[in-house]
Amino acid sequence: MINYDIERIVNGIIEKTKISKVPVDIETICLNYDISLEPLDADDTLSGFFLVNDNRKKIIGYNKTHSENRVRFTIAHELGHFQLHCKKDQNFFIDKSSKFFRNELSSSGILKQEREANAFAAALLMPINILEKELDKIDNKGDSNEIISKLSKKFKVSEDSMKFRLINLGIIDPN
Repeated sequence: MINYDIERIVNGIIEKTKISKVPVDIETICLNYDISLEPLDADDTLSGFFLVNDNRKKIIGYNKTHSENRVRFTIAHELGHFQLHCKKDQNFFIDKSSKFFRNELSSSGILKQEREANAFAAALLMPINILEKELDKIDNKGDSNEIISKLSKKFKVSEDSMKFRLINLGIIDPN
């Protein structure tokens, strides 16, 4: 299922940052919003967090031991919290105790904000317009697994992320 509000927000970001090729340059997008990226030594249960410190510096921390694809998704996910869940009237300040963590609970889809941040990350790393152009370049349209594999490598996302994105966009069947 596609969230059109999230897609609209992401399309605005893609247009503002003039992203037109893959993989989407998530670091440049963060720079555009004055967000620092901080690699962390953390156990495997922590993927990342977003916070605004006392000096109003925006920071996305990510687990540097995770795969490149997972790090990219984590950064995009945390950027989703920034775009979707931080109140503008708070001048982006978040109390130190309220960090958004990406962990086992978040990936289960139980929490609404986590589901939204996941949808945001998928839309940002696999924008519809660019995804459609890349699909047109693929010769063999019959084998879903081959399509997923080729596209996931191009977009630098996991095959699971690509599969869910293509299913949610109605491009492939969930079977």
